[in-house]
Amino acid sequence: MVVRIRRKMVMPEADIEKLLIDGTEVTASAAELNAAGSGVGTLASLVIKTAKVVLGGANPTQVKFKGTAVAATKLGSQSEPFELDNGQTLIVNTDGNGDDTCTLAAAAGYLTGGNSASIDMTASIDTKFKILVDSDDGGFKTVTCDWTLCNSGDAIATEMQTQIQALGGAYEFVTVAFAGGNHFVVTSGTKGTNSSVEMGNADDHDCLDELDLGSGATATAGTGDAANIAAATAAEIAAALSADLGNLTAVAESGKVRLTSKTTGAGSSLVVNADSTADLILGITGSDYGEECLGFAEDMADTDYMVMATFEKASAPAGTSEIAIGDKATTGFNIYCETAGNTETVQLLIVGLNGS
Repeated sequence: MVVRIRRKMVMPEADIEKLLIDGTEVTASAAELNAAGSGVGTLASLVIKTAKVVLGGANPTQVKFKGTAVAATKLGSQSEPFELDNGQTLIVNTDGNGDDTCTLAAAAGYLTGGNSASIDMTASIDTKFKILVDSDDGGFKTVTCDWTLCNSGDAIATEMQTQIQALGGAYEFVTVAFAGGNHFVVTSGTKGTNSSVEMGNADDHDCLDELDLGSGATATAGTGDAANIAAATAAEIAAALSADLGNLTAVAESGKVRLTSKTTGAGSSLVVNADSTADLILGITGSDYGEECLGFAEDMADTDYMVMATFEKASAPAGTSEIAIGDKATTGFNIYCETAGNTETVQLLIVGLNGS
């Protein structure tokens, strides 16, 4: 081949028939010229490189010049605490393997009374009991009820709930139900592993025996992916996502959740399904794609470099699927394919000045 240059050049490893530098013929191999470094010219280095990239199966396929291949990653835009609920989902297609779903779980703790509860308290002088919800730091609180008109299980449950909720704080959303025609169920307003209900005897005028919410009652602790799913932390949600979404990792980062594919390069991708119900709360929406790396020693000096791209002959796709180069930066560029799902191999010829 014949090469004419007026700048320092990184030569392709190929046979050189004739080399002219500033009009003067030079006898040297490509290896010798490259080893000469700054001895040939004083300006920025001209790069002529060939490379191959496998399209990522979605537009664009991102390519960078130096470093290592990069995984697809998404950092949520919202910070903890996250006001989530039981059953909400994050659906992610990782690396084109199909949608994978994480369904968040959280159940409230509750206390189930015995089956001998009174259904008429109108004549009772016993009006008090103690309650502790979600292991409240303030300890057990005393509740005083007014049993006027409480001549049914439902009326008694309503009065208990009204007086418990009047305590405020963790007690504000406690519910009381009369179930099965013979017992009461007192449920925390919190869903998660920190959710619980305990009841104890009042110092005077205690009514737990009549309500069968004392020694005959059974406590069930809350469960789920967070201590309180309505105020979940980034670490709690990241752990749940990592457990359910096997093709990616999730970590807490400065109070936010970051998802990262377990693969790198052009085939690495994260696509969040808009049918998710936790995506907006976490701020994890849309998609991201990995970057292929060409292994250059330097980035380009500017964006005036040229990239010629063609499908590799052995794997050329059927039809007229066209490719184009866009979004050129000194650090890399994007490849767009007319058929977005294409995963064929593309050959590249890159000519420009590097950043040395």
